[in-house]
Amino acid sequence: NMKWMKQHAKRIPASAVRLGAQYNRTGFVAVYVSIDGRVAAVLALSDALKPGAKELVRWVSANGMQLRLLTGDSKASADYTAREVGILTSAAAAAAAREEDKEVVLADMLPQDKIRYIKRLQEEGHSVLFIGDGINDAPALAQADVGVSLSKGTDVAIETADVVLVNGAGSIKDLATVIDLSKTTISRIKINFAWALVYNVISIPVAAGILYPAFQFLLPPVAAAFMMGCSSSSVVLSSLWLKRYMKPELQSEESFCSENRHLPSREMAMMASDETYRIDSNDDTDLEIGE
Repeated sequence: NMKWMKQHAKRIPASAVRLGAQYNRTGFVAVYVSIDGRVAAVLALSDALKPGAKELVRWVSANGMQLRLLTGDSKASADYTAREVGILTSAAAAAAAREEDKEVVLADMLPQDKIRYIKRLQEEGHSVLFIGDGINDAPALAQADVGVSLSKGTDVAIETADVVLVNGAGSIKDLATVIDLSKTTISRIKINFAWALVYNVISIPVAAGILYPAFQFLLPPVAAAFMMGCSSSSVVLSSLWLKRYMKPELQSEESFCSENRHLPSREMAMMASDETYRIDSNDDTDLEIGE
């Protein structure tokens, strides 16, 4: 990337800088090729968004969760992708409404930068779910409260993650099911605990004879055993109610893919800061990198 080139290259053509910036602004990742210390080519790389990514972002935002995009790509490229998938608009609006941290897209991040950011969120009292499938994501997956990877991710990411989504190409949508089912399960556990607690708080004193002085009533052992069995059965039946769980339906929308993007021509006029530059083959002005 340009940060690395500025540290190691001796000569960087101005046209390469501007062309790389244009690639980044249109959603591509600019990769610079250097020969003998001078930038010789600029490559544009891109990945198609996973099917269902837009729908998942909308569902997560609608359920009150905050979104952050942590990436090693450039800021311009990350912003473009965030806008396409809906992270930038939905998460920024939610954060602004709560007057919280409005920084939604964090670019040019190294693995240690991701760890520091996650730690900061945890120190602020947030629970962090991190999803990633690359080698550089493994440290962040380990630091997060819940790490999620994909079955087609790197081996180290799969080994580090707490949850691995394995349902083929559409597995990204299953993250909504993971979150929703987890909440439903916790809710059912709380219901079972509350029921068992109330049941025993009432039944144990009766079995111990608390009503005998006033009403001459004692609970027969057979009745006590039967009631205990009913208590256990009710908890089991309540848990089995989870078999009726229906996973959330995500509103479908045609997913954004790299085929919809077109590489900018070298003859394209582009904007940088407040000036308009013309990229053409006669632009030989170099940026000298001092030692």
